[in-house]
Amino acid sequence: MKVTIMPTSRCRKCSCGQPFQHFFRVGYFCPLCHSKPERFYIDLYWKGQRLRICSLKGHPFRTYGRAFDLLSLIQTEIDSDTFDPSKYVAAEAIKFYASTLLDVFLKYKLRVTAPSYHSGYQRQVQLAKQYFCNTHVREIKKNDSIKYLKFLKTQGKKDGIPLRAKTILNYYGNFKTFLNYLKRNEILTVLPEFPNKAAIYY
Repeated sequence: MKVTIMPTSRCRKCSCGQPFQHFFRVGYFCPLCHSKPERFYIDLYWKGQRLRICSLKGHPFRTYGRAFDLLSLIQTEIDSDTFDPSKYVAAEAIKFYASTLLDVFLKYKLRVTAPSYHSGYQRQVQLAKQYFCNTHVREIKKNDSIKYLKFLKTQGKKDGIPLRAKTILNYYGNFKTFLNYLKRNEILTVLPEFPNKAAIYY
């Protein structure tokens, strides 16, 4: 593996015209006025691929320290053979966002179910998208599913009446079906654990 933390192309030089100098684990500085770049990216060569990582979950690296912290995490994942570039490379990560894949799942459900079920599935998927947004689906764990269940219990109908336990069970069951759909399509390799049905009612 070969890796470098670099200032982005617009931040290679200081406003005084001098190129920034790199000090390992410290950062980039101008030798004349000691200013710093404002944007960074990780340039990573891994298994024949060149990966350019400019942000984490949509947040750009505005300090060298943030990029270095992520680089340390990536190194740990590579050493343990758990590194997944789709979590970090923006063009790949968006394909694994819960919101993106829930839309794909909804299209599938609308294609294989009777029209009478469509509005229900649309509401269920919309609520899941509202909660999980741009969460990477491979990062969803048991604790996330429990928190989603708690979230569902706080939701109400348009008139403010809380959702019934049976409705919550349907919404939660649809979310489990979504994750199973991802596993069948080899997007997930392992499913998170789920609380038992009794937890729906408490």
